[in-house]
Amino acid sequence: MAELKKGKHTINFTHRFKTKAGDYKTLQWTAAPDLSSDQIFAIGRNITDAIENQQQLKISEEKLKRFFENSQGLMCTHDLNGKFLSVNDAGASILGYSRKEIELMSLFDVVPESNHTPLKEYLETIKNTGSAGGRMLTRDKTGNKKIWFFSNVLENGLNDEPYIIGNAVDITEQYYLEQDLKTAKIHAEKASMAKSEFLANMSHEIRTPLNGIIGFTDLVLKTKLNKTQHQHLSIVNQSATTLLEIINDILDFSKIEAGKLELEIEKCDLYEICSHATEIIHFQTHKKQLNVILNIAANVPNFIWADAVRLKQVLVNLLSNATKFTDKGEIELKVESLKNLAGESTIRFGVRDTGIGIKQDKYDKIFEAFSQEDTSTTKKYGGTGLGLTISNKLLKIMDSRLELISEIGVGSLFYFDLNLKTEPGEAALIHKKQSPYAAAPPTINQYLDCCFKIMIVEDNEINMFLLKTIILKIMPRSIIIEAGNGSSCLNHLENEVVDLIFMDVQMPEINGYQAVSRIRKMDNSSHVPIIALTAGNVKGEKEKCIEVGMNDFVLKPIVEETILLLLEKWLLNTLNSEQPNTNQPMHFNLERLNMYCDHDEERLTKLLAMIKQQLLDSLLSLELYVKQQDLPSINSLGHKLYGTAMAAGFEPSSTYSNLRQVGR
Repeated sequence: MAELKKGKHTINFTHRFKTKAGDYKTLQWTAAPDLSSDQIFAIGRNITDAIENQQQLKISEEKLKRFFENSQGLMCTHDLNGKFLSVNDAGASILGYSRKEIELMSLFDVVPESNHTPLKEYLETIKNTGSAGGRMLTRDKTGNKKIWFFSNVLENGLNDEPYIIGNAVDITEQYYLEQDLKTAKIHAEKASMAKSEFLANMSHEIRTPLNGIIGFTDLVLKTKLNKTQHQHLSIVNQSATTLLEIINDILDFSKIEAGKLELEIEKCDLYEICSHATEIIHFQTHKKQLNVILNIAANVPNFIWADAVRLKQVLVNLLSNATKFTDKGEIELKVESLKNLAGESTIRFGVRDTGIGIKQDKYDKIFEAFSQEDTSTTKKYGGTGLGLTISNKLLKIMDSRLELISEIGVGSLFYFDLNLKTEPGEAALIHKKQSPYAAAPPTINQYLDCCFKIMIVEDNEINMFLLKTIILKIMPRSIIIEAGNGSSCLNHLENEVVDLIFMDVQMPEINGYQAVSRIRKMDNSSHVPIIALTAGNVKGEKEKCIEVGMNDFVLKPIVEETILLLLEKWLLNTLNSEQPNTNQPMHFNLERLNMYCDHDEERLTKLLAMIKQQLLDSLLSLELYVKQQDLPSINSLGHKLYGTAMAAGFEPSSTYSNLRQVGR
């Protein structure tokens, strides 16, 4: 009023009024005097809501400001060129600058020059898409590297001027920890690989002498021995076999731990698997006079899709374990179907014994590697403590696990359930089929007069001597060519042709894989059967041998039955199936003669003339010896004719039986 009286034409002011209801309204006034009437004309506008909104905005801005300034990470704003517009104290401090210093800088000042290209890409991305995130490398004021994880967005300010709100967290420590972990992981993987290689090499080195022990004791046990000698040698043979089983357990455990053991799922006969598993422990159970029961329920399908080798391994481990801890009574392998659907079944396998039993508080301990329920059992019962561990780990790969029910002094039941694809069959019958190398061997007497040229490529003298001894026992007339390594093998094959090659895999200079690859490129030996001999038990080795060109694969230790079956498969069956046709004239192998003559036509003509003349002379001599009934001379001539036939390239399968008849 005082101002208006002084002559001001218009007054603007804001005033708060209390309403009749007791609340408050804020009014904004514009007042002007009418000097002629001495009155004031005023217009009031209710601005209560606007004032409240302004107050809330102020509070919100204050909170945002506090959050911005007190954030422990880097909070900033910058323009589309990377120039800082604002930064919080914490972020500036991490970079080693003050806020004022930072606000005079840009991202290009704190990001190393080597990273300017990705920085430009970041600015372009956030300009086009409105947001960007990831990692960014900076250097602080002292030159130390800082690594940030950022998540930034594009906003519009006054006059629609775009700017970027940046929010970043310092992850330098975590980043280097992550790098250290990656490095440690690489070192751990290398260490694991080194361990696997060490175990594979140790397996090979230990199997090599075991091959000699098991192979030669097996041969000697088949000779005439007195009762004491046979008993002692049997113990040696069994001890070596047990040691081999321990090596296999350790290798399996190592492969499972390294995650390198894979299942090979195929259709297999469930009854056959269970039958074989019980047969394997027959010697131990018979020795302890234990009754073994194979109990397969009638509703169990005959065929399953599983890894037969690994399933049998689990069953044999459980059966062997039961046998070890049972002194009297019985052991039962029970198989039952819990659920049968179309093509799928849940099958429970259980091994029950009447042994010593296991304390309930020891259940977990027996599944630990290299552990047994009680340390005293190690001395009394032996073993590595790996059997149950390996079984449980194998079952884990099969999506199952071992369960245990036991009572001290009464016995134990180990069981597991498998969900398997199944197919019905003749459930009432147990088909007892044996693998090719486990079948009962045929008699060897029928092959005593067979003669083949066989090469043994082996760097270990004991293994060489063992294999040579077994072959000559089966076929005494055979010719054995010895090669100490792959290089020696290749040198021999340049000058002669053999009927069969036993090839060791691990050898110095040129190993078995390399040797076979070169043999398959030779004209004269490209189709010679080659059998791999290896002491390694590493998954994929058999496949690798077949892939490089080998025809068969044998894992040491080697016994006579295995070699006989291999010889039958690759040589003797061919001999029996390729009998000469008496209505057709015998032919010689011209390619072999060409090879002998180095494809020299003149030399070949001379050689054929010599062979023809010798055969004619031999025929005249033979007629004379027959008239004189001179059997020694006939026999000698038969051997001479055989040598000539071999030189001429006549196949032994079509000539030798005739020449033997001549000799007789």
